[in-house]
Amino acid sequence: MNRIRYLLIAATLAMTSVATAQKSIVERQYWIDGNIAEAQTLAESPTSIGIGDLKPGLHSLTVRVKDSEGLWSSQVAKYFIVPFAPSSATSKTIKQHQYWIDGKIEARVTQEQKPATIDIQTLKPGLHSFTVRVKDNTGMWSSQVAKYFIVPQAETVVEEKRIVLHQYWIDGNLDAIVPSETQPSTIDITALKPGLHSLTVRVKDNTGVWSSQVARYFIVKDNNVMEETTITRYMYWFDEETADFKTGSLSAASGTMDIDISDVEAGTHTLWWRCGDSKGAWSEPRSVTFESRSFYDYTVPASGVGTFSADVNLTLPDGLQAHFCTYLKEVDEGLAIKIISIDGNVISANTGMLLSGTGGETYRLRYTAEAGATNESNRLVPVVESVHVNATDGQYTNYMMKGGRFVMILDEDESVMMPAHRAYLPLLTSEAAGANFIGIVWDDETVTGLDGVPSNDPEPSMLDGTIYNLQGQKVDHPTRGIYIINGKKVVIK
Repeated sequence: MNRIRYLLIAATLAMTSVATAQKSIVERQYWIDGNIAEAQTLAESPTSIGIGDLKPGLHSLTVRVKDSEGLWSSQVAKYFIVPFAPSSATSKTIKQHQYWIDGKIEARVTQEQKPATIDIQTLKPGLHSFTVRVKDNTGMWSSQVAKYFIVPQAETVVEEKRIVLHQYWIDGNLDAIVPSETQPSTIDITALKPGLHSLTVRVKDNTGVWSSQVARYFIVKDNNVMEETTITRYMYWFDEETADFKTGSLSAASGTMDIDISDVEAGTHTLWWRCGDSKGAWSEPRSVTFESRSFYDYTVPASGVGTFSADVNLTLPDGLQAHFCTYLKEVDEGLAIKIISIDGNVISANTGMLLSGTGGETYRLRYTAEAGATNESNRLVPVVESVHVNATDGQYTNYMMKGGRFVMILDEDESVMMPAHRAYLPLLTSEAAGANFIGIVWDDETVTGLDGVPSNDPEPSMLDGTIYNLQGQKVDHPTRGIYIINGKKVVIK
């Protein structure tokens, strides 16, 4: 068993050979475990090397050869293991036991017999380790094996805890602590002034330990008889016009406020109000958003005529007239739309109208529940809410009011952003025959809008740079929001 076979030697020598025609191997040497001083010469054809004197374990075999010119080759080393040779004993038996606590090997306990119990009474409560190893009859020790265990905290028998003393004090005044062996059922606060106060309590048990302090707050009311307070008045204003407020009286019987919105312009607004009591105090302001339709302010273009529409019935003021646009008529100057003035002074909701008055003057149209006149031949399309109007729509060509006449919306415009409360005129493309301008035929057959070059005075909703909100109202100082400028929707940030 204790031999390295010829195969190992042959493989090692093969790695050191020099395969040339001129040189030949004349000597072979080997040594064990790096001990070159004890190098041995090998026969030309070695078969084995004796290793009987080597101890069990890892060893090395180093080989080199010398050629016919006296040159030694590089050294080649190989490693091998000499296995442990079992003794002649028939079986192994445990002869000694050793153990130690918490890694203290210097305090190990050695016994020939396996211990039945181990004394741990001197150990402190907590986590500990127990390490053990054994030695057999050949004198070999086993590997160490460690296990962990916990010594629990020793419980002490104590008397059941109970509250033996109560203490309380008012408003953090520790100098006025009131002790009591029993829980107090009532606490006298008659000497306290009206206002906010605190009550702090703590208890002590039979072991002498005090609990945490617990504080609660309470209010002592004023015992003086107070006059009953009632709401007697109110004030209100619109939007941010706080200086322009109005007031009114409020009785407990009605409980309602009379809010006058007759002078609030059409559109979205905020109503602010607050109430006052009999003691002269006012409540915090409250608000609500609402949509006003009480009146519309309309500024007539400089040409004296423009379009209009609304979603409610409106009464015309003096000096402002309303007309239907009915049918297209050929006149000497070209094409014109025949208008018919309405009967009465009420404009019907959702009806496109032509309004005429003094150019540049603003008129106030007020809401009315009365329905106005209608005309099935009316061709004006109302624009109650801001909308894009295309140059063409199917078989129709669209016209907008500009400079006292209807002007074709050009293809390059694609569409015009028309503000709310205006109207536009759609005409059959075949009927309009490509006319760029459509004049107006009035009730007395007078024709306007077709004489000379078009005026550079557009209706305020179109292309003069005037700024309007989406409700069609002129805006002199715009803030952030969406507006209509030159017929286009513009976002101001």
